[in-house]
Amino acid sequence: HQITHDEPTDAKLGYQIETSKLAEQVMQGLGAFLAELEAIKEGNGTLLDRSLVMAFSDTGYAKIHSIENIPIFLAGGAGGRHKAGQHIAGKGEAVTRVSLTAQQLAGASVGEFGQGAMRTARPITELMA
Repeated sequence: HQITHDEPTDAKLGYQIETSKLAEQVMQGLGAFLAELEAIKEGNGTLLDRSLVMAFSDTGYAKIHSIENIPIFLAGGAGGRHKAGQHIAGKGEAVTRVSLTAQQLAGASVGEFGQGAMRTARPITELMA
């Protein structure tokens, strides 16, 4: 955590080199985890086909703890309920919309999620098959 605050942004590259390397290692680990789920056969598909994995960073730019442009993604088919393979820009919407969507894709009967300004009852329907 401390390196995100202390490491300077490389003036030529425009990003924090060591922090970016750490993020790459985390993403490689997540990729390996998803590959393991994909390798486990279950019925006529895989465990990943039947699962839903939500992954995200808690900030858009860790150095200043920005809550804008937080990267979030969903992986897996959720038993056929998730329409995968899309990029949807949040355009300033509450990030809790993704959490609500994930809960509904996983089969939970949840109609709203979040508190205060982050409360939403609007799932991202483009992700629902």
